[in-house]
Amino acid sequence: MKPRNSAEAAASAVQRHLAPENALQAAAKRGESHVEDGPAIVAGLHAKFCRYSGLPLALRPEFQRLWWDLYVDRGRDADAIGEDVRIVCVYLRSQIERDKRNPGALRLVNLLQPDQFESDVAEARMMRGKGARKAAGASKTVDAAPPGWRAYLEDQYPDHAADYRDKTFNELPGQLQRACREGCRE
Repeated sequence: MKPRNSAEAAASAVQRHLAPENALQAAAKRGESHVEDGPAIVAGLHAKFCRYSGLPLALRPEFQRLWWDLYVDRGRDADAIGEDVRIVCVYLRSQIERDKRNPGALRLVNLLQPDQFESDVAEARMMRGKGARKAAGASKTVDAAPPGWRAYLEDQYPDHAADYRDKTFNELPGQLQRACREGCRE
């Protein structure tokens, strides 16, 4: 059925653009091979979002379209997009729990806007990297071992000395470290 005027033509074009089935069917007619798996890809991405966000949402047509557009815009790599969805959802949930982000940040219509998704992915990756560096730095603090700590440990705690013979001072339990420090000062 042909549109009668330009308003009907515009409405028809908008309807075709918004309906994911039509977009998938049109792409399939053009011979685009990735389209055959389109509904499964979209459903898989949506399921990952639901799992990681904790929001069990029905896969409505407008969500299908958003997922499909994201899939196409990001190079048709569903695995990479799924990983980005996981990273972003985990990050946003932690930010929401700390009252640093509004719960609306996890709304699917907000999250899947191309510019918003890109910036959320970049921010989540940056913060994840800072957290990893911070944690690694915290665990690498090294206390100076008091001179003669091994001899003191063997003299005062002969039953423990064999267990810690191949360990460094920092690998000793805190109680033994304190005892060695105190004993070596005397």
